[in-house]
Amino acid sequence: MRRKIVAAVLVGALVPLAACGKGSSSPEAKDSGHPGGSKTIELITNNLGEEYWTASANAVKAQGKKLGYTVKVTSHNGENKKESELVDAAIATKPAAVLLDPAKACLRYWS
Repeated sequence: MRRKIVAAVLVGALVPLAACGKGSSSPEAKDSGHPGGSKTIELITNNLGEEYWTASANAVKAQGKKLGYTVKVTSHNGENKKESELVDAAIATKPAAVLLDPAKACLRYWS
């Protein structure tokens, strides 16, 4: 059940991107780094060694492909410093979107 919810949330995050890029085919729009130009989504997730996060990443990649996007997946493995570096690197590529699963977001529930 939890996977279905996560997949639904991730798909919901991608659906608005389907409308991006329609209406402008100028070279300026394609090179601007705005959603109308880039067809890449940066997904920064938790530990890809765990089945849950791998399934989530695969769902985003599959939906992104359906919508015409390339999804680049990276993992911070719950490390805040690495997460920050990955976010900075992702933003520098000027993708259509950056999707982030925050490091240690659920820690308060487990302590």
